[in-house]
Amino acid sequence: MSVSSSVASSPTPSDAGPGAASPSSHSLRNCNQGQNHASKNGNSFTDSIMAASVREGMKLASPSPPSLTNSRYTFYSLRELPPLEVTSRLVSAFIRGTSSMFYILAEYEAMELISDIYTPNSEPTTAKLCELLAIVAVGAQYEDVGRDTSMALFRSAKWYLDIEYGKDVHVLRKMRVSMLVGLLLIFEKSFFAVDYLDQAVCLAKSTGINRTARCKPYSEREWASWRRVWRSLIFLDGWMASSIGVMPKIAPGEDPIYAEGYRTCTNDFDAYLHSELTKLGILMNMITRNIYAPAATDFASVAEHSKKLRAWQSSLPEPFRLTRSVSGNDSKQRSAVLFTHCSYLNCIVLLSRKVLVGVCATHDVPPVDDTRRGLADEYAQMCVSAGRQLATVIGLIYSEGRLVRRCWLAIQSSYTAGLIVSLCLATQRYRETTNFALSGQDNELLSNCVEALKFCAPYDNVAQRYLDILNSILRSIESATSPSSSSSSSSGGRPTQKRLRISPDQEFGRFQYPRFTDTDPVTQFIINLLRNPFGGEMHVLDGENPPLEVLPENWRFMCPEPPHNIGGFRTRFSASEEGAFLPSRPGSASSSTGSDSLGGSRRRKIPFRTKEEFEAFFRRVA
Repeated sequence: MSVSSSVASSPTPSDAGPGAASPSSHSLRNCNQGQNHASKNGNSFTDSIMAASVREGMKLASPSPPSLTNSRYTFYSLRELPPLEVTSRLVSAFIRGTSSMFYILAEYEAMELISDIYTPNSEPTTAKLCELLAIVAVGAQYEDVGRDTSMALFRSAKWYLDIEYGKDVHVLRKMRVSMLVGLLLIFEKSFFAVDYLDQAVCLAKSTGINRTARCKPYSEREWASWRRVWRSLIFLDGWMASSIGVMPKIAPGEDPIYAEGYRTCTNDFDAYLHSELTKLGILMNMITRNIYAPAATDFASVAEHSKKLRAWQSSLPEPFRLTRSVSGNDSKQRSAVLFTHCSYLNCIVLLSRKVLVGVCATHDVPPVDDTRRGLADEYAQMCVSAGRQLATVIGLIYSEGRLVRRCWLAIQSSYTAGLIVSLCLATQRYRETTNFALSGQDNELLSNCVEALKFCAPYDNVAQRYLDILNSILRSIESATSPSSSSSSSSGGRPTQKRLRISPDQEFGRFQYPRFTDTDPVTQFIINLLRNPFGGEMHVLDGENPPLEVLPENWRFMCPEPPHNIGGFRTRFSASEEGAFLPSRPGSASSSTGSDSLGGSRRRKIPFRTKEEFEAFFRRVA
């Protein structure tokens, strides 16, 4: 396609948005239009890299830069390219930001794309422009360039992929662009990320890249490179399946890395970590299929996957162990190691959280024998321990400045760990009616999660919602402390954040399970959130096409808004408050009179805007 035809068919800036087209029948009209991504303080994951050395080395001339901060989003084309300085800086940010977790392309390939597109008198294709725009749009998530610039790059790349990519194209390159757009939509917390990742999986399988034998016409080097891209796609498929509750599209056994006992043999640390992360993606895939998709919990299946997770952890070399990372491993792979362990701990939580909810809500399960009860206790304690360790790792990532503001892995990890630690604090508060003080290890771990979400919240709507939920729970717990124990925190604010050095092997106090018949509404609310891990839902979508036109933005990423007065949930130990919400318990006697009685003449104010919200919440809790 010629340059002129490309420009003639380009949309107006208002049409070049996420809703231009999608690989499915749905339009991507629910892409997040959140707050400005860029911080004026330049507090980003990567340091600013000047592009002068790149430009001089390639002997390229930079075109006149278009305005990147107009009131409208710029639509980029072969005639109106982003400034070369911006492009090369974002390519560098892309390599530094993604290479620690995924392999998507080598740096020399990105440099070749820049040369092909920016060299005067060259004849680049719209497919190459689309690929470069997708790369720099992902790089903009790791570099401070402004929300307008980031969205302009994303919208332009997506439009070219959906509308103008062309037919006679390199299939694996289109697979990579679909993968990049899917990754961008993960940053946006859009369910449509699944559509683009599914498209990438279909394109990859059509070329045979999932098979062991090399296919023509690829050289050995090209085949090895594309195989690494495929394995990054395996991780993304399993990770998204486990984090938002969709059935994975890659079936077990489609790659030799699925084989039992497979070991990574390479001297390249980055390649080693990529392979280990791929194995975790496979385990996330299998846990979603075998543990969460079925309605009942099969302890034999839980034990089988737990054994595989322990085998993965025990096979790691010493420099990559969690204990070494927490104690202070300053290697250049430290960020990758910490985020890899976030994925590992999330696997453990995903595997065992159904058991934890089951033992907390004893009325949900029939009576069991002592052996089964012992197994349930073991897996529930494993879930709590993994949650506490996850909060420790999140604290390190945040305190060392390694946190990317819109990173879904970090945001979800902070929220999940925060819920588990909150459950520990809430049950401790319920037992210790007089001497409870909001302090100790669990309180510090919860502060880790809250501070990490607070860092992300101004730039991410889902992080803000998770922060609101954890803060509401924390206020509920604080309201039950005695005046003497809470006066210092209420008068002077929260204590200064400390950098924790809690060993993953350190003994925490054994978790004492609450029972729904004995517990207060705060603990019930936490357990209900743990029961519904996929944006407030608990079932796994099995390939059906949901009516996304009528579903809310950030569906299955963002949990429903908590009741407005969750901070004022009444407990047996808190002072009476107007409008507090106190559900009745089975068999409870109405011993009080007047407004304090559940059967009193004045009805309590219910903290919901509509009757439907109240009934939906009660169905989830009861």
